[in-house]
Amino acid sequence: AISRAWRAEIGDIPGAVALSVQEPGLGPQGVAIEYRLSGSDLTELASAARALGAELDSWQGVYNTYHDLRPGPPELHLTLAPGAHQLGLTAEEVAGQLRAAYLGSVVSTVRIGAVEHEIVLETRPSDRDARDDLEEFTITLPDDAQAPLSTVATVSERRGWSQITHVDGKRTVTVQASVDVRHGNAQAITAAIAQEALPAILAAHPGVRVAPGGQAAAFAETSASILRGFLIGLVGIYVFALKLGWLPLVGYVSISQDFSQGFFYIILPVATLLLHEIGVILRMARASTLEVMQLDYIVHARAKGLSESAVMWRHAFKNAFGPTWTLIGIVLGNLLGGIAVIETVFAIPGLGRLLVEAIFARDYPVIQAFVLLVATIYVLVFLVADIVQAALDPRIRV
Repeated sequence: AISRAWRAEIGDIPGAVALSVQEPGLGPQGVAIEYRLSGSDLTELASAARALGAELDSWQGVYNTYHDLRPGPPELHLTLAPGAHQLGLTAEEVAGQLRAAYLGSVVSTVRIGAVEHEIVLETRPSDRDARDDLEEFTITLPDDAQAPLSTVATVSERRGWSQITHVDGKRTVTVQASVDVRHGNAQAITAAIAQEALPAILAAHPGVRVAPGGQAAAFAETSASILRGFLIGLVGIYVFALKLGWLPLVGYVSISQDFSQGFFYIILPVATLLLHEIGVILRMARASTLEVMQLDYIVHARAKGLSESAVMWRHAFKNAFGPTWTLIGIVLGNLLGGIAVIETVFAIPGLGRLLVEAIFARDYPVIQAFVLLVATIYVLVFLVADIVQAALDPRIRV
């Protein structure tokens, strides 16, 4: 592949922390493998991230492995010597003298007309442009005596961290890797690491917790969504069609051919789709309404003597339902992804089943046409949702 040849041509770069060479590929897009490590000890997190990265690199097809806990620039750490306190020195005093010498210190101000000028005293650049200059630096003691810096403090070079990520108040390190689908499968690799290498890494780093992400988490979320749709549909068929006999089980007829029979047949599929998403909409509507009910104009409307129903319908709901409309647009778009499952469960010859058959038959023109149709519907649904939200809430009108 071009990326492997390019990486081989680049070779090792002295001082480089990581090198990522990426090229478009087949298969699912996004982050192929991702782990989120959390804990309190950064050293332990870094060690666990390196161990996990080394394990990922050992798998065929895995490349561009890296973690986001990057070392910062080199730093000089000064620690007071044991006898420094007996000389009357503190860490603040030593740091202040070093800061004044290397960064300058304002010793006086001179006013010329309306402008005030500062007089800054600092060490000559030639005496502070190398680390060896610290060996000759002297510290002024409280009795105005001079003492070499090396006798009152020890200097060590370290590297901290350039950025520390916090998620839910916990220090977090993200480990990511790409997978060449021609040589490996991200879900299979993630599952194998979870069973074999990950327990050993966590045992060696007891203060670290891990949460998988990437394609494995997306696949688990999608599978759970599909499973919920299947279960809701099967329970609906068992209760309302088999046990109670209220709705038909077989014999789909289009509404255009027989409105009554077609209407009763689609009640259960539509209810299954809505039950899958209705909880999110209700939760958003409740939260928005509770927030609006605390505003001043609602208190003023009640003070005027309006009934509670008038306050709710004429004032609260109109403003509270704006964010819910945006969510409804998203949900209606997501329902298009569930039609394949629902049409399979209820044996409806619709676009969803057509897509499934086209995927198994590798009928790419049909798949492309379906994707284009879904994208168009998505755009139109969001456009309508924005128009309705602007009509309900004048504050967002341009």
